[in-house]
Amino acid sequence: MTLSPTTTQTYERRLQILRQRFIDGLPSRILLLEQQAIEFRANGIDSDALAAIKHECHKLAGVAASFGFPDIGARAGEIDTAISTGTMTRDEVTEALEDLMNQMEDLLDDTQIDS
Repeated sequence: MTLSPTTTQTYERRLQILRQRFIDGLPSRILLLEQQAIEFRANGIDSDALAAIKHECHKLAGVAASFGFPDIGARAGEIDTAISTGTMTRDEVTEALEDLMNQMEDLLDDTQIDS
């Protein structure tokens, strides 16, 4: 089935709106992850913060690539999987989380430059 140019433009416009909402939501996601990272560093592997970090990374992994940010999605997916399987130490989770937040901040910086 071939879509008409008008239908394609409508889908592209809607996708761009969703993509922009994702970008606009990054500051609150970064803040949430920063807060959870602080709690995680203070309370360790058994903290509720680790579950919150996993949940947020799982969501990011699912949506970031869909909006054209595969590196963010991949890093978030790595953290989600590592938490699930217990394959990262506390320091490695913290380091990976810092890397993810830096990627998100870089994206924000890039989109502000483009605006």
